[in-house]
Amino acid sequence: MSPNASSRTANGRRVVFFDLDDTLYDHRTASRAALRALRDDYPSLRRRPVEWLFSRYAQALETGHRRLMAGRLTPANARVLRMRFLFRGAGEELSAREATHRMELYRTVYQAHERSIPGSAALLRSLRRRHRVGILSNNRTREQRGKLARIGLAPLIDLLVTSEMTGWAKPDRRIFTYALRAAGVEARGAVMVGDSWAADIRGAIDAGMPAVWFNRDGAPLPEPLPVAAIARWTPAAEAARTIEGRFPGPNSS
Repeated sequence: MSPNASSRTANGRRVVFFDLDDTLYDHRTASRAALRALRDDYPSLRRRPVEWLFSRYAQALETGHRRLMAGRLTPANARVLRMRFLFRGAGEELSAREATHRMELYRTVYQAHERSIPGSAALLRSLRRRHRVGILSNNRTREQRGKLARIGLAPLIDLLVTSEMTGWAKPDRRIFTYALRAAGVEARGAVMVGDSWAADIRGAIDAGMPAVWFNRDGAPLPEPLPVAAIARWTPAAEAARTIEGRFPGPNSS
């Protein structure tokens, strides 16, 4: 996997860019397992369903992540704030020390449940027979490399572009432009695949790139746009055909 933007990857083949979290890496499953463990250990959370905990934690994660990427928080401080926000919603105020302790449990269980979304590896192998595969992620470079390595997808990735690396985050069109230049292709030579309509799909379309929405929940299209939707990566050949069908021209596959 290329650690940064490099013209060495520009070998004339088209590129399929994937978001990572909840597109190839199953954050949702790992987070819910970790939140269940917290609920089992701490009475203040037991009155709340896991879906409420997941929504509350996701809200804290999104808010803290923006501050983290802007350099206004350290990773450790961001984790403390997430845990304090989660428990505050359940009526319990935590000290920074206690929040750190509870986050240790969350992270231990989370990492024990890390995995790729089923079918991811087979899909990437299928696509790489004809195209290059990149990651375009709103996250820190080291963190995303670690995830790819731990779930076994790193050898299947040709290019990694992150918001930390570029200074921009999806849906800002500048991060898409950066990724296209790194891959040595124009917008029509790439497809963006991701689970976030606002960041991945709308961002790609605004940058002139075809897009495929990874829609695990079967939600309706938020906008009437020419976007393909896929609910699962299996069978891999079928998912690959759908993605390749977004490339313009007669030689899309």
